[in-house]
Amino acid sequence: MDRPILLTNLYNVATPLVGVKVVEAADPATLTERCQAIIDAAAGAGYASAYLQGFELAGGGAGDSCRAILTLTRNLGWGLLTSPPAGLARVMFRRASHSREITTVLEQMYAAIADGATYSPFIWQPRIVGTGRDGSYLIGLCWSDGNPGHVVLNTEAFAEAGPFTEPTTILSLTVPRTVDGTVDTETSWLVSWGMIVNDTTSSGAGIRLDMNAVPLWETYEAGAAAEWQDGSAQYNHIQDDAALTTFDLVVVNTGVNAVSVRGAYLRAELAGYPNSPS
Repeated sequence: MDRPILLTNLYNVATPLVGVKVVEAADPATLTERCQAIIDAAAGAGYASAYLQGFELAGGGAGDSCRAILTLTRNLGWGLLTSPPAGLARVMFRRASHSREITTVLEQMYAAIADGATYSPFIWQPRIVGTGRDGSYLIGLCWSDGNPGHVVLNTEAFAEAGPFTEPTTILSLTVPRTVDGTVDTETSWLVSWGMIVNDTTSSGAGIRLDMNAVPLWETYEAGAAAEWQDGSAQYNHIQDDAALTTFDLVVVNTGVNAVSVRGAYLRAELAGYPNSPS
């Protein structure tokens, strides 16, 4: 959460629920409720791409006041674990009576997050401040209920297989849907594939990529029975908001001839980067 923010995405009269929000409460539980309500309001306001991009705490001068500063923005992309979309962002606050209790309270907070998460939880930014008078500390955690997914999804089969006398799926790969089913959490994936084919009867060997059982790309090679021909390509896939996407790499024969394959790979790489625009 240390990236610069485009001013019009931080402060804009047309999007009043984003911006810097200072929240105060007498106890951590109330602070949790008030902060989460502000985040949820931004997520549900209908703005495109509302993100929690800043999370800070301030000690209470009166000794019993808890303050948090939330920076909510419109953001063009969450990159690789840089700031969570408001729809996934969660906050939690608790008090430690003294410094030796901080680690214990943090462990209790981590356990509570693990119990309450729907997806794999990610901790974004722990914050700890003194409350100012009685020696206690306010502890805050920002966490995300889910994340974009693994950076690279990969499957491969390099050993020779076949011969096949009918179209045969050699590799399959599933790209996840967006984490919360909205465009705010969609990402782009660079899908690449390839394999080497051998037509043992010299009538033509094909390589085909299916997306959700529908042919997306294919190519055919014809050569002598002893020749191995290679084919490869790439496709930019926008993550689906509603469902998983399955890619199948298929070897295809023509007619009744037999074909063999080797060196097959199917890969999807998350097209994000740490300093994506905000």
